Amino acid sequence: MLKKAVFIILIITCGFVSKAYHIVGGDMTYKCLGNNSYEITMIVYRDCNSNGAKYDDPANVAIYNDTLFKNLTLAPVDISELPANIYDPCFSVPSGVCVQIGYYRKTIYLPPNRNGYTISYQRCCRNSSLKNISTPEKVGTTLTTNIPGSLRYGCNNSPVFQRAPPIAICLGSDFNFDHSATDEDGDSLVYKFCDPFTGGSDLYRFSGPPNGIMPIPATKPPYNTVPWNAGYSANNPFNIAIPFQIDPKTGRITGIPRQTGQYLYGVCVDEYRNGIKIGTSRREFQVNIVICESNTEAKFNTPLPCSGMEHELLNNSITSRTFQWDFDMDNPGMLTSITQTPIVTFPDTGTFRVRLIANPQFDCADTIEKLLQIYPPLNPKVLGPQYACLSNPNFKFSAAGEYQPYTKIYWTFSEGSSIRTDTGEVTKVLNYPQLGEFEVHMEMTHAICSAAIKLRPEVIANPELDLATRNTEGCAPLLVQLENLSKSESPLVTKWTFTRNLRSSSTSTNAQERWRFVEPGSYTVSLLTYTVDKCRDTIGPIYIPIEVYESPLANFSLSDSVISVFNPEVEVLASPKRATKCELFVGNSLSENGCSGFFILEEPGIYRVSQMVTNENGCTDTLSKTVTVENEYAFFAPNSFTPNTDGKNEEFRPVVIGAKEYLLTIYDRWGNTIFTSNDPKIGWEGMNSEKQEIAPIGVYLYQARVMDYLDEFHFYSGEVNLFR
Repeated sequence: MLKKAVFIILIITCGFVSKAYHIVGGDMTYKCLGNNSYEITMIVYRDCNSNGAKYDDPANVAIYNDTLFKNLTLAPVDISELPANIYDPCFSVPSGVCVQIGYYRKTIYLPPNRNGYTISYQRCCRNSSLKNISTPEKVGTTLTTNIPGSLRYGCNNSPVFQRAPPIAICLGSDFNFDHSATDEDGDSLVYKFCDPFTGGSDLYRFSGPPNGIMPIPATKPPYNTVPWNAGYSANNPFNIAIPFQIDPKTGRITGIPRQTGQYLYGVCVDEYRNGIKIGTSRREFQVNIVICESNTEAKFNTPLPCSGMEHELLNNSITSRTFQWDFDMDNPGMLTSITQTPIVTFPDTGTFRVRLIANPQFDCADTIEKLLQIYPPLNPKVLGPQYACLSNPNFKFSAAGEYQPYTKIYWTFSEGSSIRTDTGEVTKVLNYPQLGEFEVHMEMTHAICSAAIKLRPEVIANPELDLATRNTEGCAPLLVQLENLSKSESPLVTKWTFTRNLRSSSTSTNAQERWRFVEPGSYTVSLLTYTVDKCRDTIGPIYIPIEVYESPLANFSLSDSVISVFNPEVEVLASPKRATKCELFVGNSLSENGCSGFFILEEPGIYRVSQMVTNENGCTDTLSKTVTVENEYAFFAPNSFTPNTDGKNEEFRPVVIGAKEYLLTIYDRWGNTIFTSNDPKIGWEGMNSEKQEIAPIGVYLYQARVMDYLDEFHFYSGEVNLFR
């Protein structure tokens, strides 16, 4: 329903130079914080669509107590858009209308006095389109407030306006706006229309006091009032036959605007304490009057059918503030609400005719009716196995979820199932004797509602046994290796049990297990493997015999573990147990004289002596020890010998101990070489090796070169007498 009307809108032109501010209005208040500290709050309204200057940052505010007390700089603490509220439920603000509100706030210390302080801010400029004042583009504003002397009135707080001024009011309609303020001290408040003040000027085109776009400091009071055009005044800012009225007690403004245009007006609040006026708070604002249309429209979202008995009806109505709901128009007045977005529980199932009236108390009221299908929801779920083994592929399903006792339930199963259809909450047992998935379809219905669900259970293969074993028979200690290689489409659980008798056992759940048997004897290992998911099946127990044979024990002793090359003999004394065969290795050589005896280790070094024993089961054991032959060196050569076949002193052979390399050379008295040897065990027997004849009696020379085991060379020479 559309009705024509006229309303006041903030529309601000933007034809000034870039330094224009395009002020819409503002006010200034204060709050006493105690100890002579005050919080000053200044609100400035401006056209956010203008090309004028931005908010002053900082803004300069002057404080006077007869003379200038202080010049403050205030930074804006918040700048936002004023809500597009015209306080008339039948109309909305046209697009493009935008007013910013800027907040300035600062805490100051004011020494106590009797006459108080005046706080003022001045700024140019206003809009040239203002209809009720002359030369508005030259006229700025003064936002001011008075703080009474604390020595006379104590710590006072100013009144604070409770609502932002409307940015649109209707022409030709009864305008009614609460412009009241609150006073923290409980002082009496008296409201009236008053003259806005001038302040600030456009220096590019106009000069004179107060001088400057933002005078620094702002001029001291008293301040000039705006120059009203003929027929306009503070008490009749719209120049109409029946002026707007403001209730002096409540601050409520009423009236019917009668002509279009942009207008400036002011509201003052006088503060009285014990019948004495102690201060005045001021606000000024400017508005436009234009013709517009109401666009109130009742709208709400329709809930889906079969979505339950309780619903939140989302109200999408346009340009409306009050509402009247009737949820059952077939029984009017039985189920109603005035909530904007109500939550309603319908008493029964069926079709309900729901009516919404937007702005029911006003001429712009609009009505809409809709039919709602109200039934309990259906939210089907299926309970039952998702898997079965091929060895027993039986399934049984039951209905779950959200449904009613009277809900009908239908089942359908894939081809290959033992049954194809069924009804009711619980199905018969069905069989699907093949590997793979099959489809189960369940549908619920009641009244106009239906919902369905599908699932795909699966028949999978039973697990197959596969077992790997290693070293299940052998000598102690026996390391047995077992591995469960069974195949399954779902995880397998493995349980090994190792048992020797009823009183001794241990278990493991590792799929791959290694077990060390130290004592000889007969053991049994059992395997039980099973699945706990999907196809649930068990294999076993499977029994694995383990035979552990007794092993021999190698053992021997050494006469000494450290010997000298001067006495390189060591004795090995064998003492093995449970052995039928014994072998001894000295260094890399196998002893030919059994596992005990004396052994000569002629060269320095570390010799490993190892004993390996075997018993009748073929079990073996080995023990190794080391003998260290310490490196020592000695050389001695005799001075004569008698090779006369009497068996005594038959050869010339120097005694050498600790030789790694050896070379002996014999010379005759003419220096001819007659014999050489590189083996300390082979000496000269009195033969001329070169001529293969017996050397005559006489004196001969010898030379010996020896390298010890530290790779150091030793050289020797001398005479030897040959006698026969």
